[in-house]
Amino acid sequence: MIVGIHTNMKGSLMPFTQEYIKILEFNDVNYAIIDGENPKFWDQLKSIDAFIYHVGHTSDMLQKSASFMPILQNMSSLPLFPNYNTLWHFDDKIKQHYLAEALDLPFAKTWVFWTKKTALSWADTCEYPVVLKLRGGAGSTNVIKLESPQMTKRIIKRLFSKGVADSSLPASWKVRFFPFKRFVRTELIKLKRTLIREDVSLYWQNNKNYAYFQKFLPNNDYDTRVTVIGGRAFAFRRYNRANDFRASGSGKLNYDTEVIDKRMLKIALDTSDKCGFQSMAYDFLYDNETPVICEISYTYAHDAIYNCPGYWDRELNWHEGHHLPQYFILKDLLRIDLKHPKGHS
Repeated sequence: MIVGIHTNMKGSLMPFTQEYIKILEFNDVNYAIIDGENPKFWDQLKSIDAFIYHVGHTSDMLQKSASFMPILQNMSSLPLFPNYNTLWHFDDKIKQHYLAEALDLPFAKTWVFWTKKTALSWADTCEYPVVLKLRGGAGSTNVIKLESPQMTKRIIKRLFSKGVADSSLPASWKVRFFPFKRFVRTELIKLKRTLIREDVSLYWQNNKNYAYFQKFLPNNDYDTRVTVIGGRAFAFRRYNRANDFRASGSGKLNYDTEVIDKRMLKIALDTSDKCGFQSMAYDFLYDNETPVICEISYTYAHDAIYNCPGYWDRELNWHEGHHLPQYFILKDLLRIDLKHPKGHS
């Protein structure tokens, strides 16, 4: 057996991808590093038994993966991660909204507008505050709260004219610069790309000619992240930043299993089964006392999953132990027994 691992942009391997390799090496499973830019890419695919491409949130990665992954997902029998059902809506909240409406999934109340006139008319009558989100982005960078029709109309007019660049919404500095370690890392990457005379922007997507809003849900001091991998649910709480309503990217995590709402586990497990997701992270808030999904993402920080003390299965039975998500992704994809490199099975 040979597992094909796709490189990141510029031929490097992301930390998430490196863990796949460690697990494969620990289990003596052969692998090959493959890059879509290689002229022999399609020939290389003929010699492997499974293919993994960890697609991240940057504009470059999304553009590259969208160029060839649909071919593999729709015209190849090669076992893939992520498969079509898992990836097609990644980093696109509008696609996720329409998926939720089509399948009657319990998402937070959402409005999507494709014309300025309709969006401006709605802004006069909606209940404030309201949350505006750009269709992509992680760590709350493209999420803001709007308090009045005036604020909302200013953003709508900009969206339907020159557009809004990723990470450029008002007050985005609160999530761009904190935690500081992540900000420094991003700036160092930009500096490196500047020195070698490459485009320094990791997120160059311009958002225009649409507007996406979600109902503001008060009295949520945290969200609950439930990550489902093949019928296994890992969960923890993420607390909001100080004096802010956003939890994603705060780094303030609570792994106490006793505080997890089992309804959220059931919703996430059922949704993954219904939609055919191989792996999916769900962000839950409460609308009054009812759990609702705000966003989903097939990729996530693997350390946060490993730090969970265990997981729940489909019957909500508890399984103790720390596990890398890559271990279960590989186990489900390859359908073989694997040993966990950190001593857990």
